[in-house]
Amino acid sequence: MKKWTTPKCFKCLCNDRGVSLIMAISIGLVLGAIGFSTMHTVIIGARSSGNYIKSTKAFWAAEAGLERALGYLFQQGDVTLGIADTDFMINDVIGSSLVNVRIEADEGNIYQVQNQYEIISSATDGDIQRIVSQTVQSEIYSDFAYTSHSEGSGINYFSTGDVIGGPMHSNDQIAIQGSPLFIGEVSSSAASFLEGPGYAPIFENDYSLRAQEMILPTKEDWNRHVRKLQGNKGFPINIEAKYGKTTELEFFADGTFTYSVWKKSGANKIYYSRDVTRNISDSNGLIRIIGDATGEAKIHGIIKGRITFYSMGVIKIIDDIVYEDADTDGNVPTDSENFFGIISRRGIIIPKTTANMNDIKINAAILTTESSFSAESYNTGPLRGTIRLHGSLAQFTRGKIGTTQSGYRANYTYDTRFKVLPLPWFPATGRFRRLQWQEK
Repeated sequence: MKKWTTPKCFKCLCNDRGVSLIMAISIGLVLGAIGFSTMHTVIIGARSSGNYIKSTKAFWAAEAGLERALGYLFQQGDVTLGIADTDFMINDVIGSSLVNVRIEADEGNIYQVQNQYEIISSATDGDIQRIVSQTVQSEIYSDFAYTSHSEGSGINYFSTGDVIGGPMHSNDQIAIQGSPLFIGEVSSSAASFLEGPGYAPIFENDYSLRAQEMILPTKEDWNRHVRKLQGNKGFPINIEAKYGKTTELEFFADGTFTYSVWKKSGANKIYYSRDVTRNISDSNGLIRIIGDATGEAKIHGIIKGRITFYSMGVIKIIDDIVYEDADTDGNVPTDSENFFGIISRRGIIIPKTTANMNDIKINAAILTTESSFSAESYNTGPLRGTIRLHGSLAQFTRGKIGTTQSGYRANYTYDTRFKVLPLPWFPATGRFRRLQWQEK
């Protein structure tokens, strides 16, 4: 039998040099695999890192486009008719991204008091796109417990014992002495508060300075506002009272009101309308005096329904005007379905009537677009008690209601229902509040 012999190649592998060769090849293969894996990881990581950088750049570019559109929208004011759909930016370059921004108006804006918009901003960096959106809604004056364009001549302090029971804003500098209590958010368009003696205000919420100013509607703004809303709400009740005539209205707990229109002739009154009875439900939410700035309107009574009353001239509240479900102090239940707004260009005054000599109760959102809410002869005669306002107060110039020895004390309570359900026909402030932000 032929004897088997080990091939020379096997002999080579079995000696030291052969083992070294195998080990070298094995190590080479392992190192090659590790190198390949490392290179693959580095490449993938570089790609991921590059995508992350692009994505981050695109996100912030989209946010920048959003903020620019918000700035544009805020500058427009939106007091009356609102803004149509707008392509605000088309392939604008921000950083290394191409940005497109569109402002889309809510379909209901043509008919509603508060306009709403969605701003959609998209940014593309290479093959990466990010899209963000922000929904905003216009504010109306009844959203605030207190607002003013000017705090008036001299220094009118908010002082210890004063309580502002809801959101507050002034375009002017707010003067504070002692420790008044501000329950809602406070904002001022001024750079600082005017710090009076013992300055130690109590803020239960945030405050902000250098805030955007509110825009009080002009006569033309108001007329456009009314024309816009008539498309959905229908026509208001218009009372003709031109050429300096006086209109007097009394409201009743059954949801009706009566009015008379007259003009003085010596000691006599010449009536143009007398004791006309109408239903609030027929007004489509607005009673409007068609007159001029020389006329005046006198109002009082009990409100049942949702109504806003407007006059160009001075409005005088000659006795209590409260909701039919208010308590004896003029406090309003949170589930009340009654709402009342009073708007005047020339001012709203508490006259020195017999009925007003011992407190007056008012349930209303009050707005004076060119003047003040004030008390007649505020600095003469004895104290007349307290103005118990449950609602809101907005005025062009802060009016005076009393001194330490005469006039009225103030007890103003914000009607929080106004935040949930806006008053019919009440105008916007020209500012917006941000609602929902999302990334799409």
